[in-house]
Amino acid sequence: PLWAALCGGALAMADEGLQAAPSCGTFGEPWPLSILEECLEGGLDFEYDMPAVIVLSGSFSPVHRGHLEMLRLARCRLERAGYTVVAGFLSPWSDEVVASHEASEGASAGSPLRAEVRLRLCQLAAPEVAFTSAASWETCRPGASSASWLEVADALRDAMLQRCRSHIPDDAAVSIFFVCDADSVSQGDGLRATSHQGIVVVPGDSYDRVEERPDDLVFTADETLDKHIGDLTTDLLRRAIKNRDPLYVRKSTPKVIADILLGEAELEDVPEECMPSLRSLLEPPPEGSWPMRKVVRWIAEAQGHDKPLALLVARGLFAPVHRGHVAMMHQASERLERAGYAAIGGWFSIASDLEVAESKRTGRIPSARFRQHAASLAVADDDFISVGSWQAEEEGIPSNVEVMESLVDAACEHFFGTLEERPVRVFFVGGPEVAGKPKEQQSITTQIGYGVVVVPRDGEDVLLEKPTNMIFSADSCADEAVLTLRGSAVRSAIGSGDLTMADRALPPAVARFLVRPTASEERDFQADFELLHSAPVGADRPTSAGSFASRGGAACAASGLKGALRKCCGPAASLGSDELGKLLHLIDPSWSAEELAALLSGAKRSGNGEAIPLDDFVDWVFASQIADAA
Repeated sequence: PLWAALCGGALAMADEGLQAAPSCGTFGEPWPLSILEECLEGGLDFEYDMPAVIVLSGSFSPVHRGHLEMLRLARCRLERAGYTVVAGFLSPWSDEVVASHEASEGASAGSPLRAEVRLRLCQLAAPEVAFTSAASWETCRPGASSASWLEVADALRDAMLQRCRSHIPDDAAVSIFFVCDADSVSQGDGLRATSHQGIVVVPGDSYDRVEERPDDLVFTADETLDKHIGDLTTDLLRRAIKNRDPLYVRKSTPKVIADILLGEAELEDVPEECMPSLRSLLEPPPEGSWPMRKVVRWIAEAQGHDKPLALLVARGLFAPVHRGHVAMMHQASERLERAGYAAIGGWFSIASDLEVAESKRTGRIPSARFRQHAASLAVADDDFISVGSWQAEEEGIPSNVEVMESLVDAACEHFFGTLEERPVRVFFVGGPEVAGKPKEQQSITTQIGYGVVVVPRDGEDVLLEKPTNMIFSADSCADEAVLTLRGSAVRSAIGSGDLTMADRALPPAVARFLVRPTASEERDFQADFELLHSAPVGADRPTSAGSFASRGGAACAASGLKGALRKCCGPAASLGSDELGKLLHLIDPSWSAEELAALLSGAKRSGNGEAIPLDDFVDWVFASQIADAA
């Protein structure tokens, strides 16, 4: 009889020995058998068909196409052997088993997902393979040791006995096959061919094949023809998820899973207390020497076309970053877009202190750490430009090509899935005095995939393009005030207290940092502020950033801020605390929520106690500096 065969004994013995399924609470059915039941009710011809069920156990943290491909290949192999696969199961392990397994394997890229999350993702992915469901029997099984395949087979057999007995003729049999890779074959040692229990090995490549033993119900499937699937591992997928590598994640998981793992859709029907494990996986890693967080948006948008991708880098002192630098990078990006590239990121590469010293530049040039902080503030609200620290951290003085190589390597490592299959180019961006020099252009463009974008300072700069050599000339900036900016002039303006020049030349966040630093900023960069705001030799030398405001700059700054707020909000305007906080953060993205709350808690409010009059707020903020100046 069928169930005697499944049990390895008589039907009566099987009924007496049925295992009690573990209580799975929110996990659902230990073995969802509706698909199997529908197949059996559909009139399977047991005289000619050999029905079989396939099971793939694992951590599935998270489930991916490699797992689904294993089930598909196993099904194909069994069908060639004459079996009819009537059901398949993804069977996730429990949290304890996953933790023990990953500790022994030295898994990386974050903690494993909670069982409820892994099971729900398996439920969403299962329809990708016909007749497949997600089973929770192993998920809710207690203990840190994984169940043997014999235990799993017995549990599945008992579930089928309870649910489907009436649909199977007494003289028929349903086989249970476990799907595995070549390294896991030994786990099938306890299975019994006489009880219709076997394994299907899915090799990773042609060298991974295991000798078939049909009499022992050991079969070997074909290896996958998809190289990406063949190379796919859970660690690589987790790394791609954290780095927001869209192409790799989408190639590795079904769409419904990819949308969740890329943060574009919510995972539903999972208890809230289980969600932190998923949020932890989705949390981006700390930024490196070449920040990549802003690239995520642009690289995702580039999935809709096959344009070559472009990385842009400008190197220099950036002492400090001014509006001209920002405009230069965007002008270069626009030129490359017109040339058929998809610009996915631009970086300011800050020169090291050694490079400043050896350049024998005169004037007040602050430290690399100070310049990098100011540059980060300048582009905090820019969705394209980031600040690279690699050049500033190098012991020597790297060449332009070495800076570009470092950027490309960092980008390719971060977005390893996308940039492996898309052509990526890197462009050096600069003005005619640097990027326009033939010698510099030649040293760069002799490297494959390296180019130059020259951004002229005005319409008088006539620069010849050489598109075949990846040499382009951007349009000059339309804002003449920006065109005339020079770093030395900006530093002189800051040192002399010329707030009008500073306001015109600097992004708002940088102006705030240089004119009115926070206490922690002034403490952290005390030596730099003293250098930057020092007077010429023989004159009175103020010793702090606060002295910049005390030389009459505070009243000027207050008046300018009032004018900007009136233009934005109207005369005699008032704003609620939340709205004003958002406005201040827009002006200066470096403000933290805690800093804004502390500032606004002391602001004067109108009669109803809710709105803050803007003019009064500005007067209050600058009161001490204006009084000192008087």
